[in-house]
Amino acid sequence: MEAAAELLLEGESLQLDPEPRPDPGSGWSPSAEGRAQGLRDRPAWPTRAVHALKTLPQGLALGPSLVEKQRLGVWCVGKPLQPGLLWGPLGEEAASEQKDEGVQPRQEEDVSLGLWGDVCACERSSGWTSLVQRGRLEGEGNVAPVWISERLHLQVYRVVLPGFELLLWPPVSL
Repeated sequence: MEAAAELLLEGESLQLDPEPRPDPGSGWSPSAEGRAQGLRDRPAWPTRAVHALKTLPQGLALGPSLVEKQRLGVWCVGKPLQPGLLWGPLGEEAASEQKDEGVQPRQEEDVSLGLWGDVCACERSSGWTSLVQRGRLEGEGNVAPVWISERLHLQVYRVVLPGFELLLWPPVSL
């Protein structure tokens, strides 16, 4: 940087390479017209992801998951989430979207998984709850699927402070 500044002070011009040469391993390449790719050049977002963003409740945000690398997670960014807070029913949002996307409704195999089957049902929903990752250990979980009037909901069972990721775990005593 100092050498470039000295050249400019001496009145010499810097020779810049007219063709940018990105690192071949970076995955970047110019489009056919020689311009950077814009939004029109990229495929449309999947309907499922857009729906998840549109249905995300206030006080929650999407961000990189700490428990599932290379995946999005749902984070508390507003007021602390208190035990008993309920979202849902999840079945209605999932059922209306699943028909359009060819997603199968709750399978019999989910029932055989017991409480974990309900976790699987949350993960397959079409809304934001599909982005809530599973906790690796029971102590990490802070939200759980619960059935109320034969409809699946997601309920906070442990305080979730701002800056913490929502993590699924089968229901525990509330």
